[in-house]
Amino acid sequence: QALGSPRRLQSFLRRSGGDRLPSRGHSAMDSSSVDDSSSEASPTAKPSTSKACGAWVFPFVVAVAANLFYMTMSWFPNHKYLEWAESRPQCQEALPDLLLDLHDFGEQATIVTQIADALPGLMLLSTAIACAVTKNLLIWNRFLMTQSFVIVLNFVAEQSTMLPSSYGFKRCKAYLGINSAAEDHYQFSATGSCVAMIWSGHVFHMMIGGYMIGLVLEQRFPGLKRRTLWGSGSAPLLKSVVVVVLACIEMSILVIDKGHYTVDMFLAMIISMLTFTNDNVEYWLFHVNPFIRSVVPARDQPMKHGQLRAIIKELQCDGGRRRGEASPGVQLSDSGGPTRPRRELKAWAVRCAFVRRPRRTLYPE
Repeated sequence: QALGSPRRLQSFLRRSGGDRLPSRGHSAMDSSSVDDSSSEASPTAKPSTSKACGAWVFPFVVAVAANLFYMTMSWFPNHKYLEWAESRPQCQEALPDLLLDLHDFGEQATIVTQIADALPGLMLLSTAIACAVTKNLLIWNRFLMTQSFVIVLNFVAEQSTMLPSSYGFKRCKAYLGINSAAEDHYQFSATGSCVAMIWSGHVFHMMIGGYMIGLVLEQRFPGLKRRTLWGSGSAPLLKSVVVVVLACIEMSILVIDKGHYTVDMFLAMIISMLTFTNDNVEYWLFHVNPFIRSVVPARDQPMKHGQLRAIIKELQCDGGRRRGEASPGVQLSDSGGPTRPRRELKAWAVRCAFVRRPRRTLYPE
């Protein structure tokens, strides 16, 4: 019960260095999970060089392909917006916005524009360097695959609906160096287009960089994985607070530059938080890489949310046994008791370091 959530369970298992939890369809009472650790891939077994290289290169190739595709296609919605706005002079201004309408800055590109574009890029570069220096393949894969996944979704959103640019029609033409839509010929853009709205890629990339760097630092220095507000169990992690602060900094710069509507930045924060903390997204993005499963030790591989919850229920089955009830994942024999003795479940739990101890020992500050 002290473990709380499935994510906390999996995180503690990795810190404790226990064996891998049983997968879906296999109870914790299964003898292969309790008595025989040799059936799992040995954490010390050295994978082949080709698979190790493939595990590192595959997510990088996917990220490059996804981002090049996004940049290549970004011209089309921008050109459609220019034609639409040029034929409707009354629609050439930006949409009403709660924050952007508070000031008159952002009528033209300034140094603020360059800062707003540079900060997310520096954050992404810092994340890649941190993963490479610490040789953290798991976070490297998660970082690049998550970024690729979200940038493809962003492409779909931008191509589906074109919102009027938050720059306004005049600044958009100046940004592209043209005087009319007829002069707008196809060009490749590394920073998107004037109508890259819907949700802010600037804020998302700022947050994913901060979040993944936080994961690297937490694994390198476990003392950093602490909660704010005097260690309250319901308080956010220090990493999460820093990520939100980074997002707010980028949002403030974008508001001054009028680089995005407020709703774009708000949606980017929500989408980022839900994507980073989703166990199923982490699981599938891990398994998309065909090489990584033979490189990353079994105990470190992510699990589905449903699998983690099932394991928590099995570990909390003591009360049901005392009342003669069947707990989730535990089959009862004809006599009404569990098919395997209670000591086997306890032995498995001890091996995974999930013993009933005071909370302070489960979460060392």
